[in-house]
Amino acid sequence: MDMKTLTILRLTLWGIVVSACAAIIVLYFATSQTLLNQTRLEAVAREGNVYKTIRDDMITPQLLALAKDSGYSSILDDDSVRSAVKKSFADDALETQLQPAMVSVGRWLNSQEEVPTFTIDITKPIGVFVNTTADELSARYMQLPECTYLNLYEDAQNGVCKTPGATPEQVREEVITTLQSQPLVRDAELSSEQIKLPQNVITSGQDLPQYISMLYAASIFAAGIGALVILRLLFKHRFYGVIAIGGSGILAALALLVISGYIRSVPQNIALSDTYQVIATSTVTAYTNAITGLLVPLAIGGILLVALGVVGVRYSTSRAKKAEVHVGRSAKEK
Repeated sequence: MDMKTLTILRLTLWGIVVSACAAIIVLYFATSQTLLNQTRLEAVAREGNVYKTIRDDMITPQLLALAKDSGYSSILDDDSVRSAVKKSFADDALETQLQPAMVSVGRWLNSQEEVPTFTIDITKPIGVFVNTTADELSARYMQLPECTYLNLYEDAQNGVCKTPGATPEQVREEVITTLQSQPLVRDAELSSEQIKLPQNVITSGQDLPQYISMLYAASIFAAGIGALVILRLLFKHRFYGVIAIGGSGILAALALLVISGYIRSVPQNIALSDTYQVIATSTVTAYTNAITGLLVPLAIGGILLVALGVVGVRYSTSRAKKAEVHVGRSAKEK
């Protein structure tokens, strides 16, 4: 193997090292722009309907169970309760109400908490829910026929008939009193222990902070190694080193493009319900978009460096040839 071939091989290997370092750094930078950035994380949650999912899949079942303990559950259907929940935890206020949960998730992703831990003050929305439910039950109860001597006592409780002389105010007050005796209403707090994710979601994401920490450590190491290799290429190989660095940028961009495509397919390989599939897809899309936004300038920079290196090599070669010609002429003249 001649010296020229050996040099090309070395430059190629060093270029691969630099490209790997660049890819790792870009991956972590994309992570810091999305998952580790609280503002962007909340935007991703908004785009993925995370807040509505918490309300519909986690809060609503608890309030459905609570409404069934109101004493008049037989005349209150699930759709009415869901409507009351949506009114209480309205879309425009939902993000503000659930803000503590997202802050805790952000701290968890940053390895500042072992598990997301939070308490949400739901005094206002739970008050709206209680009043809305009481109004609905009262209105429905008053539409029932009055109980007669043919009815049993339980018929009034089971929504078959209404107690003679009952007023809307009495029914409403009774429902409110019953609901306010429930711990969720009495405490007016929603804790992280009360918001349970499906097990497959927990299994898929529980190690995410560890992976992010590992990626951070790898990016620091890659930055150091990459800087040393780049300095070596520039000082030892000059313009050929510039070409190798530019080529590594292009190679890193191609590798990131492949990695981005793989990451986009990950949610499809996890058995999730449609709701959580939307959340996973939204998160992955935001992350891969961040990668794409970084790999494009990386590729352009690589192309420019290759072009600069080629021009530099040609210029230095041309200059060397002119110097040889000049030396040859000087020798002949002597």
